[in-house]
Amino acid sequence: IEIRAIDIVEKHLAYKYPHLGFENLSGTRKIGYDIVLFDDYIPKRFIEVKGFGSTGTVRLSTFEWEMAKRLKNLYWLYIVTDLTNNLRQPCIRCIPNPAITLRGGEWTGWSANTIMFNVLNWSAAVKETEVPL
Repeated sequence: IEIRAIDIVEKHLAYKYPHLGFENLSGTRKIGYDIVLFDDYIPKRFIEVKGFGSTGTVRLSTFEWEMAKRLKNLYWLYIVTDLTNNLRQPCIRCIPNPAITLRGGEWTGWSANTIMFNVLNWSAAVKETEVPL
């Protein structure tokens, strides 16, 4: 699901921002984001992509959360929903600066080595809703 979500976001970025470039870094471990959107090699947006078959609880790793706090307004969370719903087209929901806009989540243990930040009410923080082509 995550790979399909990233593919949808890449197509969306190419269409919405044809004058900007982007790089998919999702295969790079422990950087805290999946895509960098840039203009003349200057980063404009660092994007973490989360994908859901329909919808769900957003889980950010401690590293993703720390990167969001560090990058502030340059860090965006793109949530792609309805990836497995044959009756609805996938939808991208964009949340700027999640370290500020997603306050109210909770820290929970996810595995022995990773703490995850769970955000149940993320839809209230959505700034932009996009339906990809």
